[in-house]
Amino acid sequence: TRDIAVIYRGLLSELKVKDAALVGLGFGGWIAAEMASMAPADLSHLVLVGAMGIKPSVGDILDLAVTGYVDYTRAGFHDQAAFDRV
Repeated sequence: TRDIAVIYRGLLSELKVKDAALVGLGFGGWIAAEMASMAPADLSHLVLVGAMGIKPSVGDILDLAVTGYVDYTRAGFHDQAAFDRV
């Protein structure tokens, strides 16, 4: 992931993008976090959604490869009744 983050940082530099807002989901979240750790002052915002490779302070990030899709989706709902309605 560090190598990919270096390439993307280089691309942002080549394109002369300043104060980028990064949004990363899953594996992309891991890459975005790596990019942010390299030069946090270059970013305006960082949003990580279920970022792989980053252990939250509370709970776990489920691995879809070893969790059934219904259980994986259910875990995303705080209100289980809302999951049942959906």
